[in-house]
Amino acid sequence: MISPITRRLLRDWKRLWHQGSDRYHVRPQDSNLRLWNFVLNFEAAELYGVLFCGGSDTEPVVVMRCFTPNGCFPANQNVSLTHLAPLLLNQGLTGFLEQLCRMAEHTANLGDPRFMRTWNRVMIKDFKVHFPQLYERFTPESHDLSSVQLWTESRTKREPVQQPTFRPRDLSPLSNTIACDNSSQGKDTKRRKTAAASTLPTHIESECDSDLDLHRKRRPQ
Repeated sequence: MISPITRRLLRDWKRLWHQGSDRYHVRPQDSNLRLWNFVLNFEAAELYGVLFCGGSDTEPVVVMRCFTPNGCFPANQNVSLTHLAPLLLNQGLTGFLEQLCRMAEHTANLGDPRFMRTWNRVMIKDFKVHFPQLYERFTPESHDLSSVQLWTESRTKREPVQQPTFRPRDLSPLSNTIACDNSSQGKDTKRRKTAAASTLPTHIESECDSDLDLHRKRRPQ
């Protein structure tokens, strides 16, 4: 059975695709409709990441992983946005992504937009795969490439730079999630990886096939 969140996301995605919004771009994974690639694209930044949207309309789960270094969202870490799930259910992708844009826009020291755009095109191969038209809009110059290289080298001296890729289990609610919203006991919590986090919850896998069928039927030609 297709979850209400998945139905809503697919409807919103189809509408956004036809409207051609330039402020944010989004598309689902072909193999797992719980994973949504997104780009927040405005004058001050270009942020690329993945959203995990699961659960039900009564107990939704939303986890984000941003791949672009920036001053608002931690890069290559799971961040729980479940507290924004009501916004996702009531206003859909447009309202949800607009909220993320506002959060980034109101961040002082967000980062250099040219650095972010260069990073997405040089360091993240999936960016071109999922958003080829957006990829073509910016061509890094030599000084842009140098700034990314210098940043990477400085980070490597302190700690290895993680390759900005993901697996479905990386966005499981059980895997290394930070900045979580309140738990059922009303206390701020942090979820840490356990042995149970090696796979996604069973209900996500069981619904994936039916979700994928609907996605293929509705996918714009």
